[in-house]
Formats: sequence, C-alpha cells, structure tokens
Amino acid sequence: MNRLSTIKNLVGVKVFLLWARIKGYSFKLMPDSDLDNVYHLRWKIYSDEGYINPEDYPDHMFKDKYEQFSKNIVAFYKNEMIGTVRLTFNSVIGIPTLNNFNVVLPSLIKSLNDIVEIGRFMILPQFRGKNRDVAFGLSAFFYLFLMKKGMRWWIVHMPVKLQNSFKKFGVSFEMLEEKELLPKHIDSRGIIAGYFDKHELKPMIADMYKISKW
Repeated sequence: MNRLSTIKNLVGVKVFLLWARIKGYSFKLMPDSDLDNVYHLRWKIYSDEGYINPEDYPDHMFKDKYEQFSKNIVAFYKNEMIGTVRLTFNSVIGIPTLNNFNVVLPSLIKSLNDIVEIGRFMILPQFRGKNRDVAFGLSAFFYLFLMKKGMRWWIVHMPVKLQNSFKKFGVSFEMLEEKELLPKHIDSRGIIAGYFDKHELKPMIADMYKISKW
C-alpha cells in the first residue's frame, strides 16, 4: 500500500485506518468525561522530553485552560494508549497559537470560528520512527473529524521540519507573517516554556479548500 498517495483522499483515509486496525492500531475520539489518561500521557511525554518539570504536576497530569474548548483523539496499540492529538476551537480565551504568536492571518479568514488548532500532538518514543503508522493514523482520524465539521483553516505552531511531514500527508502548512511579540504572547508561553526553549517554533496555517472537495 502506498500510504503517502492513498491517504490524501477520503476513501484512502478510511482504507488506511482499516489497514492500521489489522496491524493492531486503533484511534478514538475521547469523551470529555474520560480524559485523565490523556492528561497523564501528556505529562509523561513532556516530562521525558524535558518540556516541563514533572514535580510541578503532583497529580501526574498535564492540562491547561483550553481543555473545555477542545477535543482529543487518541491512538491505541492493542489497548495501550500510545499517542494523542488535541483539536482546539476558538473561544472566549482564544486559540493557543494566536495567544503565543503575534501573527497576520490571511485576508480570506473572515472569522476565528473557522480556525481549529492542531496541537498536543505526541506519540510514545517506541512508536515513532520510520513507518509513522501512529502519526499517519492520528492525522487520518482528525482529518475525517474536521472534514465532517467543515473546519476550513488548520493552525499550528511547530518546528519547520514537521512541515514536510504534513506535506507527505497532503496538507501544506504555510508560514504566517509574524510581528514583534507583545508581553501577553510571552506570558502565554509560560505553561510549557521548555517546548519553546528547545525548539524554534513557527506559526503556520493550512487551507483545507486547497486539498479537499467540500
């Protein structure tokens, strides 16, 4: 199966998810009432990567103020939770990327309610690597979910090297124009300052109209 070409359309996405299930992987939209294991997985991965001080989280869970405005998708391998991604929608407290960066949005965007942030994308180290089954599966699942919701604009902040990874999936993230950071942007980064310290992150956006038939 040529995943890099097949997964770029809706039928291919569904075929890939079926193929992944045969290999023992499954993907699920987690209920809002059942997120403690998601928060714990975040805590574990972020602690191991040095992005946070684990002792700052005595309950061994990492969460923030955006949780009530988000949906979480989880990857399992034979019933073990091995990865997750969070989809955050606009709300009264804004969107994380727009709170962390001072950017100029494309003029085509008429409302922030048309934007969803792809964030908290993480996978246990032993399930990363060359074949990227888990990364593809999580991406395929949230692709289907967001297509059904009609979310046109996907925003992220990530290292530039990950831009190429998404291109292989068929999603082209474009760099957003950045302006000088204000104190509020610097303050917003404090919840996971280690991530910003360890990586050069860039705000990017993808227009799903360019790759999908709506």
